[in-house]
Amino acid sequence: MNKETLERYAELKRQQKEIEEEIKSLSGPILEEIQNLGGDKLTSPVGTFSIEVRKTWKYSQSVKSAEEKIKELQATEKADGTATFDEMKFVKFYAPKQ
Repeated sequence: MNKETLERYAELKRQQKEIEEEIKSLSGPILEEIQNLGGDKLTSPVGTFSIEVRKTWKYSQSVKSAEEKIKELQATEKADGTATFDEMKFVKFYAPKQ
């Protein structure tokens, strides 16, 4: 593997992290601006920004208990070979600690 490919990959991953952090920091002011305008979207020359809602569900104890039972059954099937799996190879990158 050539050094340039590895260096480019590492650099892109670093940039990706920075970009994700910047996008997150810009989302708050954009959300606030859209809400201040009294709507749920803002159209600009660069595109349309809209407020989306994501639900986070919280289940009853009976469902949580059933989930625990399912986890136990899954662990048993993994251990006894009943469960099957597919594998997918991918690259994982860790930058050196500074």
